[in-house]
Amino acid sequence: MFRSLADVHASEIERFAAGTTNPDRWRTDLAQCFAEGTLRPRWCWTAHDQAGVLRAANYWWSRPGREKPHQFVSAERRDVEAALALLEHSRHVLGLSHATAILSTAADNPCGVEGAHPEYTELLHRAGFVLDVQRVGLRRSATAPSPSGAGVLRFRPAAELSRDELVGLIIRVVDGSLDHRMQMGANTHGADAHAAAMTEDFAAYAGPPEWLAVGIAPDGSPAGYVLVTTIDGRAILAELGVAREHRGRRYSSELLTHGTRLLTEAGHNEIHAHTDIANRPMRAAFSAAGFVESQVRHDYVWSTSDS
Repeated sequence: MFRSLADVHASEIERFAAGTTNPDRWRTDLAQCFAEGTLRPRWCWTAHDQAGVLRAANYWWSRPGREKPHQFVSAERRDVEAALALLEHSRHVLGLSHATAILSTAADNPCGVEGAHPEYTELLHRAGFVLDVQRVGLRRSATAPSPSGAGVLRFRPAAELSRDELVGLIIRVVDGSLDHRMQMGANTHGADAHAAAMTEDFAAYAGPPEWLAVGIAPDGSPAGYVLVTTIDGRAILAELGVAREHRGRRYSSELLTHGTRLLTEAGHNEIHAHTDIANRPMRAAFSAAGFVESQVRHDYVWSTSDS
């Protein structure tokens, strides 16, 4: 029997979590996600057998304010057949045509993602998900040394720019970017449309207006942007980009330093970020800013056109 949660009450969260192999984790995760607005009851699903025993559980996550979720999370999959049936049923009921899933492994993991998560990867593959990109997960603690030296960028909240100015900056960031998502977005939809969509995405992130900041170069032109936020209780350095004509001047380091300062001044002792494994210049900039590579993130995608 498949069922979504009825509401956000503790009894419903308990019904979801109680039969899983790690109930404390899922109680905490669901409560945090509901509080942040990244989860809704009808996005949380369980499968029980006729005796009422939990066979599978999952939820579909999104950024706050979205009408449809986009990221799949399996909370229980001891019965892979039930987990597969629940995944396919829930995404059909929710009317999804595209979804992502994320698996993480330790940075020094020797056995790959399939060795670390055999049941999870089997579930994703059988449901039509394919590996899209691998990214490094980075973490910076409050005790990490601050970068030395004064920068040349002057920072303004992006809200002080017109929408056309911000979209224009993002277009120049997308141009020649090493970021896989930017490349795919520009190739699929065109740079202008992808930049406009990113502008809408930025507006959905939690935080005060100054948390999306634009770095102004000495010549007065926008050189890049940095976006920080909190997601499900974690401080995140979410987005960073340098316009093509301003690359090679170490502006990414200045943007990272500014983003880090915004979060530490807001009282966050630990900051998380991700960047593509293949993006070595960005990885070097993170390292110089005191971030340590702690994980490898494996991003999977599914869409009806691939199924």
